[in-house]
Amino acid sequence: MPPQDWFEGTFDADYLRIYAHQADPLRAEKEAWEMVRALDLSAGDAVLDCPCGFGRHSLVLARAGFAIAGADLSKAFLKLAREAAAQDRLKAEFHEADMRALPADFTGRFDGAFSAFTSFGFFDADEDNQKVMDELARAVKPGGRVLIDVRNHLQLIDPVAPRVWFRGQECVVLEEIRYEWRTDQIVNQREVRFDDGRVRRLPAFRVRAYKPHDLLRMAARAGLMPYDLAGGFDGQPFEPKTSPRIVMVAEK
Repeated sequence: MPPQDWFEGTFDADYLRIYAHQADPLRAEKEAWEMVRALDLSAGDAVLDCPCGFGRHSLVLARAGFAIAGADLSKAFLKLAREAAAQDRLKAEFHEADMRALPADFTGRFDGAFSAFTSFGFFDADEDNQKVMDELARAVKPGGRVLIDVRNHLQLIDPVAPRVWFRGQECVVLEEIRYEWRTDQIVNQREVRFDDGRVRRLPAFRVRAYKPHDLLRMAARAGLMPYDLAGGFDGQPFEPKTSPRIVMVAEK
């Protein structure tokens, strides 16, 4: 499988079992409301979650009365998001779409848009990742804000944690993380050993190691004015060696 397409074989039911601990509803609610603050949203505002995954943030905001639309390429994740919205009778839309080419009617529709949980930088080519930024910018209204949340890759370049074991849902995962200097990517390789005896080696999870100045430059190219740069959803100042996240907010 070419590196460019690694994500097509990654975000499935097994992924949900591997990262079951990340699906904590209290964590999702806390993060969602911190993004509301950063995006300066008010009740009833239109919000785009892209990529939305299985809707862990979208569903929180839909319950609070925001007009939510999510976009993702994973059919399995979208099915879960739609089922959860229908079960709770929530007004939320979930679209199957490539982040680089969102639906035409998204233009100028949203008061805010966000890309959370290191979902920015999936593509090998900078031009493709720039298209994602451009599409998020296209989707927001004048005065609307875009939030990009990625892991602070500067913590991973030196030193890099070589091998980590952790427990998922009915599985144990061996995770190896390395910095690939030739492509400026963080590469995450996972071998999963399920309790039923099945062993699966997932395609390498590859994310461009964008630094704060990269995100600010890409936002400017998309016609966005950088508004804030924080080291986490809580708004704490960014510190290269200690901040767990890079959270950039830019305004159209």
